[in-house]
Amino acid sequence: MRQSMLLVLLSVWLAKAGTTAAGDAIICDSRQIPLGASTAEIGVWVENDIALNAIIIPLEFRSLGTEAYVADTLFVAVQGRLTNWGEEGSGIVVIQYFQDRGYFDFMHTCGEDDGVWEPVAVITEFESPDAVTIVALGIEPATLSPGADTMPSISIKFGILNEVGAFQIDTTCTPPDNHLLFYQFAGGDDNAVTPAFSKGEIEICCSCDCHADPYCDTVYNVFDVVKISQVVNQGYPEPDDPNPCCPYHTTDVDCDDDTDQTDLDKMAAVCFYAADPDTTFCHPCQ
Repeated sequence: MRQSMLLVLLSVWLAKAGTTAAGDAIICDSRQIPLGASTAEIGVWVENDIALNAIIIPLEFRSLGTEAYVADTLFVAVQGRLTNWGEEGSGIVVIQYFQDRGYFDFMHTCGEDDGVWEPVAVITEFESPDAVTIVALGIEPATLSPGADTMPSISIKFGILNEVGAFQIDTTCTPPDNHLLFYQFAGGDDNAVTPAFSKGEIEICCSCDCHADPYCDTVYNVFDVVKISQVVNQGYPEPDDPNPCCPYHTTDVDCDDDTDQTDLDKMAAVCFYAADPDTTFCHPCQ
């Protein structure tokens, strides 16, 4: 076992909720992800006013519609200020897993023996609504000094379905008693602190402001031809759409994930030969 860290799988961690201290917080990313992405990566940010020896973060991935937007493998890594608690960029570090797809109530009832936390090395069938507990325990150095993240301390990567919709990443309490907690010392309920929690909301979306209009002036003209020519013939980078929900670059007018001569020819046909843009260009959100 590496002396620089100890990350443990726990099947049961019984804890009493402590008192929230000012400045102690867990914050989950919120973001928009364009339709067509097969994976999403979000960060979990840590702020602590006190030196910490252990962190428990139980999270529920709950779809806000009828679709299971979270699907497939879940991958967790520590980084940033928690690098000393686990090798940066490593795989699943510390995890417990609770899965139940039949109903939601189990996510909100503590202490009832109607479900099982399963310690696993790799989660391959994770879907909304499922829950996971991330537990980090530091040995050398033994404490996380007071401070606030400048980059997320924990990165969570997971598969998502190719469906427009949204889901929340919220904290949860499920049997056995698992709570969001900061510990100043491992293994003692009397030193537990309950941090404030900010849930994340992830939107899988599709909307473009400047697709097939790389000059982005709402008209198709020679300036758009020049923009695509710069990418094809001069090695310029493909320009992103200003809308983060757009799944294609503005110069990729045929939606094949590449700006090439075909895109240049199509733009020239619309601008110089009166080709119909509605049939010449793809429709990225249809």
